[in-house]
Amino acid sequence: MHAMHDELDLFKMGNLRKKMRSTWIYMGIASVALAGLPFFAGYWSKDAIIETAFNEHTYILWVILVITAGMTAFYSFRQVFLTFHGEDRHTPLGFHPHDMHKYVLIAMAPLAVLAFITGYFMDAYKGFIYQFNDSVQYEMSEHTHHLAPYLAALVVGIALSAITYAYFKYARTGKNAWKRDEKVESGVFYKLLINQYYVPKFYEAFITKPYAMISALLWTKVDLKIVDATVDNIAKFMYGSGDKTRSMQTGNLSNYLNWMAVGTVLLLLVAAISAMIA
Repeated sequence: MHAMHDELDLFKMGNLRKKMRSTWIYMGIASVALAGLPFFAGYWSKDAIIETAFNEHTYILWVILVITAGMTAFYSFRQVFLTFHGEDRHTPLGFHPHDMHKYVLIAMAPLAVLAFITGYFMDAYKGFIYQFNDSVQYEMSEHTHHLAPYLAALVVGIALSAITYAYFKYARTGKNAWKRDEKVESGVFYKLLINQYYVPKFYEAFITKPYAMISALLWTKVDLKIVDATVDNIAKFMYGSGDKTRSMQTGNLSNYLNWMAVGTVLLLLVAAISAMIA
């Protein structure tokens, strides 16, 4: 995004690995982990979730999770292949990308390392959590434990198949290069997906815009004319009264004595009225 001058359209990129090799490597590591391939971080967490669904006999949920794992692998590597492989689509559009700066690479290095090694601390983390309470402890059944390698192999196989499909569809060049299909893109299902089920447009039309209109109305009619006006009038009153009463400070002793007398009379009046009321 930064290298492409804030451009987010993957279809305007392609073959960037030659100009952004470090970014390509980092993105590849992240995608492998996200796809849940052995023995990266995503493999351990995703494998545990899918095994738990199988262990609890929620087989419909297990099937959905397995399919979702394949879809995750597909879209992760679809992004990698569209961005860093295939035909160069960015140069004709006038983009001149560059790789990440060294300080960015250094800052992101711990994430890349953790993507490699996090899973190897899973048993230690489990032991740390289990010591708090018996209610958080969970173990697979003996049956699931024996099937676990086959379940993991199934998920990995589906993920690899999805990655292979993404490669042949998006990573090739020449006559086999990916090309936009206007027929598919004009379809209802594609438009539904590309517009994110129209949720952002609904949110903007029925939440963001009305909220902005109400906010503008409250700002102009309430905040400026009531709240700000009240504060401004108090300030004007204090400023005006201070400006008028400072004429008392003449430096003349006789004037001060006169004001003291006036103040004394006022205090006596207040005391007399209070005594009469009491």
